[in-house]
Amino acid sequence: MLKHRLYSLSIPLSLSLVIIVSGCQHNTVPLASESTNSSEAAGLISFGSSHYSLSPGASNHIVKTDISKLKKVSFSSSQPEIITVDDKGIVHVSSNASIGSKAIISSNYKGESTECTITVKYSLLDTLTTTANGKKVVTDAEDVAVVVNKQRSLPDNYIPADLVVPEIPFIFKEIIEKRMLRSVAAKALEQLVAQAETENIHLFGVSGYRSYVTQKSVYNGNVQDKGSVEANKISAIPGQSEHQTGLAIDLTNNVPEDQLVESFGDSKEGKWLAAHAADYGFIIRYLNGKESLTGYAYEPWHIRYVGKDIAEEIYADQLTLEQYFDDAIAVQGS
Repeated sequence: MLKHRLYSLSIPLSLSLVIIVSGCQHNTVPLASESTNSSEAAGLISFGSSHYSLSPGASNHIVKTDISKLKKVSFSSSQPEIITVDDKGIVHVSSNASIGSKAIISSNYKGESTECTITVKYSLLDTLTTTANGKKVVTDAEDVAVVVNKQRSLPDNYIPADLVVPEIPFIFKEIIEKRMLRSVAAKALEQLVAQAETENIHLFGVSGYRSYVTQKSVYNGNVQDKGSVEANKISAIPGQSEHQTGLAIDLTNNVPEDQLVESFGDSKEGKWLAAHAADYGFIIRYLNGKESLTGYAYEPWHIRYVGKDIAEEIYADQLTLEQYFDDAIAVQGS
């Protein structure tokens, strides 16, 4: 049984599909007009703020310099198949751009260039609906970046369509549902475990996919044994478990005392997993010290597949999945 301890969430619902422009490097002095005086110092095109938010399929004018009278100003995108920029500096995002994908927008004026790194994200607010009984349900259950927590439930009886059994060792022999993961996560997990083996790191599966029905049984059993208050601290309400997405799995080593406890994080296997999970598109979902954001205690054994682009950024900045989307602006607010 998964040893979850729940905490109350404090997560801003500021979310929809968007693009974040970050790391812009530019001269903030505006260039009002083109001068024929060759002695006039050439300036850089300003992108203004270092952060912009746009949804896939949306457009935004990111250039803050008045370029209407400037000649020979050009813009380019490093990934024109997903993000383009026209001669006015207006960025256009493909509606098919995947979450976490990036492009560098560059300007060129008089031999001087500026760049902005653009990351496609969505705002969680725009991937949430409220049912007649007031329950907040995600509308993007199939997305590998779906955020499920105490404020965001999966649809009742949601079952991923592409569940498979990854070829990794498990701590049990039975062929049961908790061996399964969605195919993209299963393939990545096989690669992760195989690489760990080459480094004398031995990882074992404990619990992957868990259906709504299974989670309901687990939760109701805890309520019966401990009462609802205590049950809510150690198990997820049915529909709010990441395991139901088919994108999360608990791993352990071959030391029984380390199974599903914080000490796993101090083991060589736990340290390796924390350092290398992002290389294969996984994150440690419930980080130490982030309980108020995730609603769960530190769980070094619980990894969640989100794809390499997102995982690498989350790992580099030590973010929770909630924080990753925190600077996204909802479509209706863009």
